[in-house]
Amino acid sequence: MTARIYTRAGDGGETGLIGGKRVSKADRRIAGLGMLDETNAALGFVLSLSSPLDRLRAPLAGAQRDLFEAGAIVADDSPKEASEHFARATERLERSIDRFEAELTPLTNFILPGGSHLGAGLHWARTVCRRAERSLVELEGVLPDGAAPDGAAPDGAAPDGAAPDGAAPDGASHPAQRSVVVYLNRLSDALFVWARWANQSAGESESIWRPAVGGEEEKETR
Repeated sequence: MTARIYTRAGDGGETGLIGGKRVSKADRRIAGLGMLDETNAALGFVLSLSSPLDRLRAPLAGAQRDLFEAGAIVADDSPKEASEHFARATERLERSIDRFEAELTPLTNFILPGGSHLGAGLHWARTVCRRAERSLVELEGVLPDGAAPDGAAPDGAAPDGAAPDGAAPDGASHPAQRSVVVYLNRLSDALFVWARWANQSAGESESIWRPAVGGEEEKETR
């Protein structure tokens, strides 16, 4: 008998992590996993477009595989060592960014997302990736310059119920998950550069954003 896609195990609003722990589907970790899945789906959409440029197929497909690896790390209930895979994957993205950016006209203004179907799709995927990054930053408590979110205890003081002496509470950051945040940051940069390159390759001009002048926004393209 063919296995059914539905199990009814999640009908009560819970789902399972790697290791068997059950958590609410409203859990922040599940939200992070959902955002990784959305990013992966966005990349799949971009690859489905009628004429994705051949030079982008391999990096986009590689990013899809990386996002699945990221999901496995976030879904694992037990912290692990820093992921060498994501360190290498981040370096690979940086090399790709450098190669594609070297072929682009230097960017001196803010630009509006759009252009060709492929370029617009890549810009959209970039925004989804940024949302995934923000979701995991919130999950991991990774904040710039030691800043604390609203309501958090200042100066490293532990709020009520927090683990003392710097111990990480359940779901707190560990090196492998931090490496995923770094990777997503670089992937969104890559998607921006790939979008610009796709539009340039298609002969599409970029719409420059300028502040409103005299109550009307000035429009300019190049």
